[in-house]
Amino acid sequence: MRNAILFSILGVLLATISHRDYAQIPNAGFESWASGAPDSWLVNNVPGVYIAVAQSADAHSGSSAAAGTVVPYSTYVIQPSIVSGTNGINGFPVNARHAAVHGWYKFTPVGGDYLSITVYMQKGADMIGSGAQLVTGAQNTYSENVVDISYYTAEVPDTCLIAITITGNAGLAHAGSTLLVDDLTFGASSGVETSGNVAPEYYQLSQNYPNPFNPTTEIQFTIVNRQSTIVKVYDFLGSEVVTLVNEVKEPGTYSVQFDARDLATGVYMYRLTAGSFVQSRKMLLIK
Repeated sequence: MRNAILFSILGVLLATISHRDYAQIPNAGFESWASGAPDSWLVNNVPGVYIAVAQSADAHSGSSAAAGTVVPYSTYVIQPSIVSGTNGINGFPVNARHAAVHGWYKFTPVGGDYLSITVYMQKGADMIGSGAQLVTGAQNTYSENVVDISYYTAEVPDTCLIAITITGNAGLAHAGSTLLVDDLTFGASSGVETSGNVAPEYYQLSQNYPNPFNPTTEIQFTIVNRQSTIVKVYDFLGSEVVTLVNEVKEPGTYSVQFDARDLATGVYMYRLTAGSFVQSRKMLLIK
């Protein structure tokens, strides 16, 4: 009887510890949903038009997970966007220099698509750390993926933003690619060396986060070689709005903020030019 009571108490304590771990990231297990979206997350659904993110009973633990699908729409495809935050835009509060974000994923790619996981750490309005991972190849069972966070300063962040999507070569995903994500938490780094001595293997212009946005958004890009790098923003008619980057960059992954507070609602395009590599993406400003 005494042992049974002790095991019962231990079970409660372990459940409490687990709950506290996941509670570092709001609704980290995607158990709570309202109006077709997970609480504390922003997704890019347009009810009655297309649903790119939905609640799924195929969970790693608990009763549900978040499922993302690249869906066709008109002559385009809509890539699922799952972005964290108490209001889905500004991220959520943190008070420690977390080393990594752990999560459990399934992924079914079409046409060589990638599962993209990005983490941003901010101090006030300044980006002080980030991490990114592109998952290639199918994951038919839940697998743990770790996004290590690299810090640019010695400061402690006050805000974290996590963004999950599906992308592809030249930024074009294929209809039918799917992902499942569940049980996110902060944790230890993977132990994989990610210093500047290891050059990236491919160029990449990531989808801005958040998207849609108002009035600021982050644009992340990766270059392979030391070279002149230009990032520009254009309006829907192709007129240049602003140059965000125009300098020689070392190999690596970079983030730059686009502030559109003086611009009108609409579709804008941003373009990365690095040597002979050129890639463009669209983003939506909604005020």
